[in-house]
Amino acid sequence: MNPEAKFTQSVLSARAFALPPVPVDAPIFQSLSSALIRWDMLEADVQSRSQFSGFSLLQTPQGAARAYFLDSRFVAAVGSIGNELGQMLNRDAFMALYMHREAQISLYTLDRYAVQSLLEIPNWRLDLERVVPQASVSAVMSSVTHQNVTGQMLLLGLDWRGVITYNNGAPVLSSYEQAGRVLFGHEALTRIALESTEDGTRFGIYSQNGFSTVDQETILNETSFDELIRTWNEILAFCENRTDSVRGKDTWDKAFRAARLEVVDRYPLLDPFLDDLRYTVGVLLVQRPSRDLFEGLVAAYLETLKQLGITANALYPLLIPIRDKHRKLWRAAGLEVVCPLSA
Repeated sequence: MNPEAKFTQSVLSARAFALPPVPVDAPIFQSLSSALIRWDMLEADVQSRSQFSGFSLLQTPQGAARAYFLDSRFVAAVGSIGNELGQMLNRDAFMALYMHREAQISLYTLDRYAVQSLLEIPNWRLDLERVVPQASVSAVMSSVTHQNVTGQMLLLGLDWRGVITYNNGAPVLSSYEQAGRVLFGHEALTRIALESTEDGTRFGIYSQNGFSTVDQETILNETSFDELIRTWNEILAFCENRTDSVRGKDTWDKAFRAARLEVVDRYPLLDPFLDDLRYTVGVLLVQRPSRDLFEGLVAAYLETLKQLGITANALYPLLIPIRDKHRKLWRAAGLEVVCPLSA
């Protein structure tokens, strides 16, 4: 197998775990034998629940599948069988799995829009596949948002995997898995942003409406660089004032400096010992604009929070007033990870 084919297989196999994890409440029932819960009994149970939306998860040694329901009706099944990748299953294929003597069935409720999005995934086409460091994940994420893409981004790290499902450029379902731990929503996006800077991270984008790579310079050409820096200054000044008022003077400044040292190998512009970028009392002064400046600032910001023991998930609601003031600039400045526009 040539390296390109092997890489393609790696990205596609991320899709075939392609029953991506979803945030669900406690199951209605879980891991019951399909010999006890016949299909007609399952359908009758679902139909008895008013306007039910959700899915039944079917697990067997041969493969796994989800049967999706909308308005209390079965609409489709998606799964993977043997070496086949995630795909739509016809009723016969699904029932063959269901009748397996070792099959186990669970039933979950799930938001109606989430069900509709998950049903679209097998129809999306692969538009892009890359590997870090040849490509920047955060820059591509900015482009996905900038182009209002409806689709899915899949990521494979050395010991983790992530799935981000987008609707018109906004992340609507996000998950991050590592060593059996699963995060969802903004927590997942934050972890993906941190982990995806690792060399060797593989990622692919599937879309419904098409996607093309947009260079960060293209985004900068459409927006005033000074305006983007002013937006970042507001964020940093707010964080510095809030942190120092609680933990003492210069707490944020010292942590931000240490964070810049942590990411300097990936983003040389952020080297605190050079004059290319200076930071004093919540103000950034940039001598030499760079295409990866905002990506680097996001990495330094997240690393600063990590050093201070602050979770981005806890802080981002406080940034909503600044975000709403600068909504038109938010994506171009790379701030979607700092505080999502959909929050």
